[in-house]
Amino acid sequence: MRMDDGRFLDLLVSEHAVGGTVITLEDVTERVLSIKRLSRWLDMMGSQGWQIANTFLSLLVSNYLKVKRKNDYCALLVVDIDDFKYVNDAIGHGQGDELLRSVARILQPEFQPWNFGCRLGGDEFLVFVGGFTSEQQAVEYVERLSGLLTGIHHLRNEVIYSSCSVGFLAERALDFCLETAMLSADLALYSVKKTQKAGCRQFEDSMNTELSPSSTN
Repeated sequence: MRMDDGRFLDLLVSEHAVGGTVITLEDVTERVLSIKRLSRWLDMMGSQGWQIANTFLSLLVSNYLKVKRKNDYCALLVVDIDDFKYVNDAIGHGQGDELLRSVARILQPEFQPWNFGCRLGGDEFLVFVGGFTSEQQAVEYVERLSGLLTGIHHLRNEVIYSSCSVGFLAERALDFCLETAMLSADLALYSVKKTQKAGCRQFEDSMNTELSPSSTN
């Protein structure tokens, strides 16, 4: 929540099994402002900044895992812009870059303290979101975000329709490992691209065997 005096507060509401509700407020102003400064810096750095951001993402996720609450859940997403090559071919690379910026703005909404993202290269993004109180809340957030990515994008001189495919992993922060999560989210994305576009799918253990080399021969 953004307060009238410019501060940002994180609100957590917990209901006790024996009755009663506990409301916890945490001042996250410095965290929010630091992330906004980093986002502005990445915009100024352009493509080089996004390459550097891969390292920053790992550091920011590590920081989150150190200060996470006991029952926090988080999600890691791999986002792919569908048919991005055809966008570049049809309206030019300059407008393609505008589409990348439009997607990036949707992936990193303001005032989301534990939302970090970077461009993996080409038309793919990696996004981490933490601070959820349940796996279901994380899944609903990702599905809602996926819906925002598919639709009309207002570029510099044109308006185009574009869609994105999203693969993701949602789990307890206590169990989260960035390297493993990246592989899992990538498998989920591959599953989406294999069956449909403009889709969103959560990683399932069965994907390890479904998408293994032996199963695709």
